[in-house]
Amino acid sequence: MVTRYGFSEKVGLASADRSSLSGEMKRVVDEEVKTMLNEAYERARDVLKTHEKDLHCLAKELLEKETLTAQQIRDLCSATEHKAAKAT
Repeated sequence: MVTRYGFSEKVGLASADRSSLSGEMKRVVDEEVKTMLNEAYERARDVLKTHEKDLHCLAKELLEKETLTAQQIRDLCSATEHKAAKAT
């Protein structure tokens, strides 16, 4: 994404094959990829922590039923939110 679509402020709007990049530019690209991966990991971790109760409730239900419809998932998650609101 960094070299193909220019998804980086440091690399800019450039499209290049990695083999045609200089050693310094490869290092910059590698740093940008690492930064993007770390940021994505942190966002995913935050989402999972924020919705941990829903995650466990959904996992338990899936172990029992194996499949759920979108509506069943919405109902399950909203029920979890209502329980949490009543607890506080």
